[in-house]
Amino acid sequence: MISETLNSRCFCVSLDTRLLREALTKELGTPELLALMEERYSYLFSARPVFISDSHAVQMAEVIQAVESVVALQAYQEYVLFSAPAIASHRALAAKSVFFSYDSEGKSVRSRASLRQETR
Repeated sequence: MISETLNSRCFCVSLDTRLLREALTKELGTPELLALMEERYSYLFSARPVFISDSHAVQMAEVIQAVESVVALQAYQEYVLFSAPAIASHRALAAKSVFFSYDSEGKSVRSRASLRQETR
């Protein structure tokens, strides 16, 4: 598989953590917030890219679809909100992005190979 080859033999440039920290400090507005983020979410940024196969992308999309279909059910919402604090009932804008796992238009997860084919 191309993803296995890329993961094992790719000469990839690693993440410049110094530049990332500078950019995040600027965007977050405070070094304390960056420190808290690094403490709680140390896994958020990978030092190297990770390539996935098309079949893994399809599996991930299927899991996302399954979760979204369950949480959209009125019965599920009533069940989980029954013992939740009132703030949990707040209807926020629908967000469909979790650290770039899938985009804001709800498109399925796509592998880099798929993206590369689309740009040709």
